Amino acid sequence: MLAKNNLLNTLQEKFPRLILEKNDNLDNIADIEEFDAKKLLHPLYKPEGFDESLLNEIIDLIPKEEISEDILKMYIFLKNNI
Repeated sequence: MLAKNNLLNTLQEKFPRLILEKNDNLDNIADIEEFDAKKLLHPLYKPEGFDESLLNEIIDLIPKEEISEDILKMYIFLKNNI
């Protein structure tokens, strides 16, 4: 998603020692946990308010094998109730 939207450089500038590897969720890096990603990510799906079609485009980029049954159930629940 970040590569498709040309945002990898922005993340790399914020964390210059970070080595970005494909399919790495970066869970092992404490700085990332504290990083306010809203400024980076919100424009991708809510440039002028929430846009469900843009969010769905982002979700479609997630490889199917990375989506567990629990995440699918949670997504369907949220989509139906929010």
